[in-house]
Amino acid sequence: MQKREWVYHGRLKQHLVEVLHAVEAEKIIIRLNGAVLFEETLPRGESKSFRFFIDEELCEVKVATQLPHKHYTYELIAHEFSTSQFGKRQKWRDRWQRIGFGGAIAAILLLFIVPVGYYTWQQQRAGSDFQAGGISTPAQVIRIEAQPRNTPPDSLPLVRVRLYYTYKAQQQPITAETTMWLLSQRDTLFAPTGMPLFKGDTFEVLFAAQNQEQSQLRLERPTDEQLGRYWLMARDKCLQNHDPLPINTDKAQYCDCLLYDLVNVYDLAAFAHFYHQFDPPTPRTRYHRLAYEQWMGQRDLRILQSNCAANPLRK
Repeated sequence: MQKREWVYHGRLKQHLVEVLHAVEAEKIIIRLNGAVLFEETLPRGESKSFRFFIDEELCEVKVATQLPHKHYTYELIAHEFSTSQFGKRQKWRDRWQRIGFGGAIAAILLLFIVPVGYYTWQQQRAGSDFQAGGISTPAQVIRIEAQPRNTPPDSLPLVRVRLYYTYKAQQQPITAETTMWLLSQRDTLFAPTGMPLFKGDTFEVLFAAQNQEQSQLRLERPTDEQLGRYWLMARDKCLQNHDPLPINTDKAQYCDCLLYDLVNVYDLAAFAHFYHQFDPPTPRTRYHRLAYEQWMGQRDLRILQSNCAANPLRK
């Protein structure tokens, strides 16, 4: 049996990550602080990645086979603290968001102290379940129950929403629910990313390693399948844009070129800007027509538009 272990320095404490791989028996076990996160069959010669959370940080164990399928390599990757440019950008962006939105969060707490206090109490009660680590897996929204409320014209049209979702833990289906406040515009609910939320959408869910029914739905972490839906939504809005292009430039290829580069740099914000590019400005909303025009008017983005218009297939 092959064994690898790492000490991960989390936000709260140090954690021991272990891989136990019985190659001949085609079995692999991933453990966190002695608790089993994954116990699966891994056919000889196949590679696989296992994703989970430690102290709310996304981690990944990569098991890769080396030709001629007799040797394996094992790697622990902590995406949030990776040394890549993307990892550094994500880390600093999150820090500035925490600082920049601190005042806004405090105001919301004052306005909604009862529901937020209840939610905080629930999170604290569930915190002990996640101290041993969490496992990330896809979840699907199966029902949305919104409770509209009357708001002044100059305030955010927030709606209290109960979301029902389903996911699998150890091949067993689990249905859960959560309550949160979401933005509502034109009879459509929007996730914190600025993208619309519909029944059937899929996101990552984090469930406790030792209590699989204790979970946290993460609307800010769409699955690859959901990212594909976001791409089509943003692409459709781009195709509706009538900005002039050079003769013989294929509009669909131009839009794909723009989205490819912008999503790599701006992540989910690029999808939101494209999706809301025709929306009229409304008080205290982040994404709308003027925000899109200002965003796309940046010098680097103007150069990108010119490059994609001249050669949309350059990728």
